Amino acid sequence: MAREDVVRFKDAHLAEINPRTGKPVSPKTVNDSDLTGLKMVFGWAVKKRKLSSNPAAGISIAIAEKIRTRAKGFTDAEAASVLNRSLHYKAGKAGYEKTAAAKRWAPWLCAYTGAHVGEMVQLRKQDVRREGWREG
Repeated sequence: MAREDVVRFKDAHLAEINPRTGKPVSPKTVNDSDLTGLKMVFGWAVKKRKLSSNPAAGISIAIAEKIRTRAKGFTDAEAASVLNRSLHYKAGKAGYEKTAAAKRWAPWLCAYTGAHVGEMVQLRKQDVRREGWREG
């Protein structure tokens, strides 16, 4: 396989339409998945003396950084809205009280600790310890 074949593969893949999304295949996907995979396989072949050089070496796609239209995270108004909504959350007719408690307290714990929701909802009793706690 020649370097030109790798370039043709890259160009052909960029021209394809992703059947799942109906959009063109992302340059990031081609760069990070397809070309990286080719580089690894050809690199192995060079190491095992099956090829004299890696035809995919040095081939990549320049990807522009995404333009951020706003800062990461919530605005103060958005955070207040989420916390206010969670404060007044009630269990539905099915009465899943533990789920309702998680929906009420998880956003508050995230706000106070900076933890992610997934981290908070996976906590177990043995993961938490009291420090500087005084009863009554």
